[in-house]
Amino acid sequence: MQWAVTRSATPAPSSVTTDSTRVYLVEGQRLQARRLSDGKLIWQAGTGISSPLVVERGIVYVTGRAREVFAFNATDGRKLWSTVLTGVPEQSHGGWADTLSVDHGMLLVASTRGIWGVNARTGQQRWFRELLDARGPLVQLGSITVWQVSTPLKSFTFGLQSETGREVWRVQTGATPLLQEDKYVFVTVPGSPSAYRMIDVPSGRSIRVDHNFRVGAPSGQQPAQGTPGELFVTGMEVCVRVTNGEVDRLNCVNRQQGRRTGGEADLLRQALGEHPVKVRRLLNASLPSGCVGTAVKTAVGVVLVDAPDMTKTRLSQLPSRAFACFFPVSNTLKVVPVGGQLIAIDEKGRQVWVVNVQGRVQQVIPVDGRLLVATSAELRILSWP
Repeated sequence: MQWAVTRSATPAPSSVTTDSTRVYLVEGQRLQARRLSDGKLIWQAGTGISSPLVVERGIVYVTGRAREVFAFNATDGRKLWSTVLTGVPEQSHGGWADTLSVDHGMLLVASTRGIWGVNARTGQQRWFRELLDARGPLVQLGSITVWQVSTPLKSFTFGLQSETGREVWRVQTGATPLLQEDKYVFVTVPGSPSAYRMIDVPSGRSIRVDHNFRVGAPSGQQPAQGTPGELFVTGMEVCVRVTNGEVDRLNCVNRQQGRRTGGEADLLRQALGEHPVKVRRLLNASLPSGCVGTAVKTAVGVVLVDAPDMTKTRLSQLPSRAFACFFPVSNTLKVVPVGGQLIAIDEKGRQVWVVNVQGRVQQVIPVDGRLLVATSAELRILSWP
């Protein structure tokens, strides 16, 4: 450990974000900037500040009470602008916003009531779409952002144009988390235990592929009979997490097998070909920020779902119903939070090191050969390997 800073327990600790020299967080309803080298406080600004926050091009964007959004200079904490969003009745409590992101010069603000587009340079509100419980942006590709909405009657995934807020496509999908790979997102099909749908993000074109996930259980074990859950796509396999009683299992089949239905042949060949994978991450899984995969306990041990193959290892501390994220911190190392520990796993599934931490792990961020670990109780910088 190089340094550590205790975090306040109330209100709930905010997410943190970094640039090349500083880490930003909300403490005591004020925005703070600390030096990455030693954790020393550089500046703090604002009052009534709440999470989330994002830093982009030297500006820190953060929310406040009563639908307020602020922009601060990242170097000295000087306030650049503030605006009160319109479109729904105001709420006076903090923590009303779910996500902030910047795309094509627009600050996208999402809450349980809708999505706003704000000019990131001036703070002027450009558009508002009232959408209950819209989750995202899950993917940002070109000028399109991808979101999900789940209702008791149906769930759908849709693409919005960042500059205008216009919905450019909508596909009915399952409510489980999406997986992104290159320019595609994969999601389960409503009511089907043996199908997934792949969506081309720029165009919204989609295709359904059917697989029999009740065969192909890992390591020749008997197929798991239970409720299918989250979908995973690796370089050569398509997997679903199946829950049976107190046991979770990952059932996989080769991704080029199965009965393919309802799509365009060219789109299908692109998705199932052995092309290089640029991005693969699990989205909207209610897991700590920065997770790009999941750890699932199966009949053959813990499986870290990642590209292009699955790394199998055994972590005795993992509970029987474990379903936790992992953080890739280099080409050969992944960090898995287990209880009050961080466990580093190499590409062969071997345990490299273990570090005890205080509180629940929220984020693990690689920074210039070090790890910034944000938990509910502290910020900590670790040197590695």
